[in-house]
Amino acid sequence: MINALPTATTTEERHRNAPIAILPVGSFEQHGDHLPLSTDTIIATLICRKIADAYPVLLLPPITISCSHEHSAWPGTVSISARTLHAVITDVYDSVTRAGPPRPGGGQRPRRQLRAQQRRPGGQHRRPRDGPVPHP
Repeated sequence: MINALPTATTTEERHRNAPIAILPVGSFEQHGDHLPLSTDTIIATLICRKIADAYPVLLLPPITISCSHEHSAWPGTVSISARTLHAVITDVYDSVTRAGPPRPGGGQRPRRQLRAQQRRPGGQHRRPRDGPVPHP
């Protein structure tokens, strides 16, 4: 198993002055008898670690459980709703933003875009859908 947690200190992150934070999102679901349940998390974490090694980004710890309802018949699968995953990602974003945007003026545009996407015409709040979220 890889060390999935970033090891940087606060001082190292301050010196890195990363303009972007990246959040690996994996899952805990079946991949047959030959791969671990954490395969998606391992892959997402390795990709994000490679990006963090090459660019000045803040590597966040991975989210290891996501929407895997379609795998619920297989032993070991753990799943959460799309609403819960959305809430966790939003809370992580808010936490990173509260810790101080790396550069002045950063961080508000994505938040405004997210809020705009959650609203329907006429200003009614749109609720995130439950169920599996397709992978890109």
